[in-house]
Amino acid sequence: MSRLVIGIGNPLRGDDGVGWHLAGTLTDHSDLVEHSDLTVAMVHQLTPELAADLVDRSGVLFIDAWLAAAADPAEAARPQLCPLASAPTGPGSSSHHLEPGALVALADLLFGSRPAATILLMPAFAFPHGTAMSASQAALLPEARRLLRTWLDHSLA
Repeated sequence: MSRLVIGIGNPLRGDDGVGWHLAGTLTDHSDLVEHSDLTVAMVHQLTPELAADLVDRSGVLFIDAWLAAAADPAEAARPQLCPLASAPTGPGSSSHHLEPGALVALADLLFGSRPAATILLMPAFAFPHGTAMSASQAALLPEARRLLRTWLDHSLA
């Protein structure tokens, strides 16, 4: 079985593009690319049709920015790699945008497939128009890459 990394965000809105940036490091022939069982996707948001991409995966990693200013200051200062529980889907679920846990639950509901899911949350501080990330977020990239490497090394099928 293979694994999937999904970078989420808008690469034209500053720190929100970090999911694309980190996922992109897996496709640019860097030292992180040594896993032939890995598929990488970059999306603006999670939509129901992505549930099919989770079928027959041993693991999926979602990479997304989160608003650091709204978080606990002690937690906002660093990236976090967290196991992800599936969240129930139902009438209140949006048909245009899903949270990662809801996408995993949808894959299970529709296809009977429930890969081990993890999320790499990267603090975001600024969302201006453009591709440049903030200095605060850029300073956290080495730790985020270390967490990405940890997931790659420990999620082997």
